[in-house]
Amino acid sequence: MTAALDPVSEAPAGRQGPDAPLASWPTGSGAFSVDVLPGFGVIATMALLALIAPADRWLRWVFTGLGATTLFAMVLNLLVLPRLIGWTLGRALFGIGVRRGAPNGSGANVSIWRFTLRESHIRRLAAGTLIVAAVLCAAAVSLSYAMVYRQERAVDQARAQLTEQGPRIVEQILSYNANTLSEDFNRAQALTTDGYRQRLIVQQQAVRDAGAVTNKYWAASSAVLADPSVTTDRGSMLLAMQGRRGANPADLKSVTATVRAEFDKSADGQWLVADLTVLKKPPMKWAGP
Repeated sequence: MTAALDPVSEAPAGRQGPDAPLASWPTGSGAFSVDVLPGFGVIATMALLALIAPADRWLRWVFTGLGATTLFAMVLNLLVLPRLIGWTLGRALFGIGVRRGAPNGSGANVSIWRFTLRESHIRRLAAGTLIVAAVLCAAAVSLSYAMVYRQERAVDQARAQLTEQGPRIVEQILSYNANTLSEDFNRAQALTTDGYRQRLIVQQQAVRDAGAVTNKYWAASSAVLADPSVTTDRGSMLLAMQGRRGANPADLKSVTATVRAEFDKSADGQWLVADLTVLKKPPMKWAGP
């Protein structure tokens, strides 16, 4: 009957036998560190990356699966391999093995220990495992940067662009002068997507039919709507607009309106209005000359 493992019976390679000394504390600690620290490093890295990955993206499941696989490999290496073949990857790398405590106290070696411990490919396997762990961490971090961090940076940049450019674009679309109506309308059309441009042209034609007036708007306040409304090429804004409207400078009236603007980015990187919805119609007050 096979005896249980003696948890402290670790001896240097080439010194196996009943009188063989135990491996030194630094050697045992080094072997244990090799067995534990790389795995914990991979698990910790994967856990952090899984936490920062979007919950609805496949990337979180990839990081979770890699962490679980690493944990399983650590359990196999630390608990199963010593009982089967007398070594772990860390012990093999440091040249020590586990002995069984024989009933007669002879300290007999684990089966196939003498055959396997001295084989150089075992140490190469241990060293290769460390390299794989390091590469896995580096690859996961790079993937996270490419898929998550860089994407978040791009979204932050898009938000900043909309915050700066969005109000000016809406102002130009809503503003026009009775004396330069055609030029102002053409400028506004150039600031819209193909899908919204036709609707804008219809609205502009209604202005022509009603009689040309001067319409001057500016954004009193604005805000880019929170995620997920903003991506690298799409976003939404709420704007509180103030302005003046009238047929001549002596007949201007103050106007206010609240609008929601949808933006798409064109192929050349220009933000364009994809939709413009008036949420609060503009009440008008006489502004005086």
